[in-house]
Amino acid sequence: MNLTKIILFLILVSLSFATAAADDFVATTVMIIKKCYDAGNKTDGVALANCVSKQIEKTPNPDNYIVNLEGKVPHQLNLYLYNPKGFKITCLLTGYATIEIKSCSSAPAKPLNSEQQLTISPP
Repeated sequence: MNLTKIILFLILVSLSFATAAADDFVATTVMIIKKCYDAGNKTDGVALANCVSKQIEKTPNPDNYIVNLEGKVPHQLNLYLYNPKGFKITCLLTGYATIEIKSCSSAPAKPLNSEQQLTISPP
């Protein structure tokens, strides 16, 4: 019985570390997006994507998150982060004078296959 409790405790601790690492990567990614947006890329989506992509490449990414930033409606951006293990984070951002996070959610997803793990490059 004690061994079961120890194993359960270790699983819970490892999950909390994974969540904390994901939270750190989301925070870093949003900070990069804000910097690129504030640097004058408010109306040029391609320039924003290029700036974010270059900065993300320099950022430690131990869980190999793939970052996808999408904006179909003016001043609204969707940030998607996926990792090959099947963890997905989705954030809604708004961009006027600066970028703000409106909401984020995370959920387990189906693990990505090798074809899906290709990074999404800006046009």
